[in-house]
Amino acid sequence: MVLVALVTLAVVASFQAVGTLLVVGLLLAPAVAARAWTTRIPTTMLGASLVGAAAVLIGLFASWHFAVAAGASIATAAVLLAALSAAARSLLTRGVRRNHRIDQPESASPEAAPLALPERTR
Repeated sequence: MVLVALVTLAVVASFQAVGTLLVVGLLLAPAVAARAWTTRIPTTMLGASLVGAAAVLIGLFASWHFAVAAGASIATAAVLLAALSAAARSLLTRGVRRNHRIDQPESASPEAAPLALPERTR
């Protein structure tokens, strides 16, 4: 309940500062970036905090350097970090799948062999 109250307070305070679209970008993008790398909520929260802090630093530097609005620069940096995170995760996952192929001679086509993905444990 406390977390919901804190998120609500952050959203209401942010609407006054940056507006609706930027609030959505600032709240969702760090969480999306962190979720690409984690599966547990506490680590996702920590990762989102780190991504958010990095987005603030990058956005403020870009705002100062290019003389543009700070809020938009921070939100853009957050969305770019989320996109880069998703792309990097996709490339790594593709590489893992490629390395786990079994029963495939080197000369065989990639479509001919099944994938051997790691087993999920509970």
